Amino acid sequence: MQLEEFQLFEQTKALYKQLPAVIAGTFGVYVLTTMALWSSQDHTLLLGWHAAALVVLMLRWRSVRRYFRTRPAPQNMKPWLDRVVFWAVWTGLVWGVVPLLFVRQDDPMTALILAFVFPGYLAASASSLALSNRVFLAFSVPMASLFLLACVLQGGTLLYLVGLMIFVFMCIMVIFARNAEAMFRERAAFQYENQSLVRQLTQQKETAENAVEPFDDAFEFLMHGGSLPPAGRRAAPLCTPRLACRAWWSRSSVFGGVAWRSWRRRKSTTGLPVLPHGL
Repeated sequence: MQLEEFQLFEQTKALYKQLPAVIAGTFGVYVLTTMALWSSQDHTLLLGWHAAALVVLMLRWRSVRRYFRTRPAPQNMKPWLDRVVFWAVWTGLVWGVVPLLFVRQDDPMTALILAFVFPGYLAASASSLALSNRVFLAFSVPMASLFLLACVLQGGTLLYLVGLMIFVFMCIMVIFARNAEAMFRERAAFQYENQSLVRQLTQQKETAENAVEPFDDAFEFLMHGGSLPPAGRRAAPLCTPRLACRAWWSRSSVFGGVAWRSWRRRKSTTGLPVLPHGL
């Protein structure tokens, strides 16, 4: 798996891990917004918006559940990230419709209520969706742009200021999301390098063990007096006469042991294989 695939895999996995909490919080904000606008807005229009918002939310939840059931491979993560972007766009449009439907020049209280709701929801979304700047842009740009458009269409100094404030705040959150994504990708790259290093060290360890294994087998063969090991143990290959003589000499006399260790040091400097230190 390449670095880009690994970063995409970690990014998508982290997004889907946070989406259940995001969806639950979005449902709560939908209910609170409906309650806040209930006394000043048309109930039919407000309930229609609320129902449409819940439909989008349920479809988004279904996509999340499908991801956790499927558990896609790291090579197949891009379509799942595209699904997150798709539903982020629809969520942003659902919120962007609110000022178009309910903000009026003669009702500044609704504009002020939404002026508190929108920045709060943008800030909360930045903390959860900022792992991908693409996802956050897909959500925040429709939301803030439609709010600004509604304020411009209705006119009035107060609405102009509120719409501009929301749009500027969205730009600040986009910068924050971009920096957060860069930090996350850097951490993922560091994790990828660590895993690659662990794999390389494991391969080198296995190669070294395979290179030493014939000498271990020969030593085990000699420890049993040239006979096969007991039942249940690993069978050792036959030892060469030269290796057997040197091993016997090293164990039978002090002089032989000194000479054998000297031979081992001399052979190790030339790069030739030698018996383990125990001989």
